[in-house]
Amino acid sequence: VCEEGLTLTENLLEIMRLKESQIRKPSIGRLSRRDFQRVIENFFLPKSQGGHGQYKSKADIDQLYHELANDERTGLWGVTAKEIEYVKLFSENKEGGNSCFVEKLLLQFFEERRQFVHDIVFHVERNRPTKSTHTTAKEVQQSIRKVDPDKPLDEVDALVKRIFGRKQELDNHSFSAAMQSILAQRTTDRSDKRVVRSLRPKSKLLKHVEKKMQQVLLCVRVTRAFISAGQDYRARFGRRR
Repeated sequence: VCEEGLTLTENLLEIMRLKESQIRKPSIGRLSRRDFQRVIENFFLPKSQGGHGQYKSKADIDQLYHELANDERTGLWGVTAKEIEYVKLFSENKEGGNSCFVEKLLLQFFEERRQFVHDIVFHVERNRPTKSTHTTAKEVQQSIRKVDPDKPLDEVDALVKRIFGRKQELDNHSFSAAMQSILAQRTTDRSDKRVVRSLRPKSKLLKHVEKKMQQVLLCVRVTRAFISAGQDYRARFGRRR
């Protein structure tokens, strides 16, 4: 998590340096507050809109700006009403601490990944067949595609491989244990209607219908077994009469 978090901040810094190089040369590690905010907002757009695939809602962005205001009040991180020393903002102080902005950024980074994994597990468990003792790679793949429909298929497959390795299924306890060590990045906004629909709890009526369907399917399987047994009996003993 720490390494991925560092990569996130390094990517942001690189884009800010690029933005400043378009304004002045040589760069001095500063951007106007407006340009800084444009970099942040564009970076966290979906890939389909030119962002980096690490989508943040307006509420998340507003939380970051709230912490930026806190950094301005302290006067320690190079934040003023008009300008931001972004290199200083992303650097650690002598005690190894981060600015409020960076702390919130990293906290969101962790929470977004934890929430995504929680959503996958929720969807898998909600749709798992009754009394099933194992979870299959296919079931998890389908759940990921439901809770994150915009995620590229190669990324879905890579995530499934991280969970299952070379196996095609895990017992439910092993699956839960494996998911506790997984952190993954969401591509689709969690407020997307498709995601909200996929995470909606099943109604009592739907649960009742599913239970009845399972009973019907069981009856069908039993009936087929009796028919098959009868046909086999006639084939084996009918000729002797």
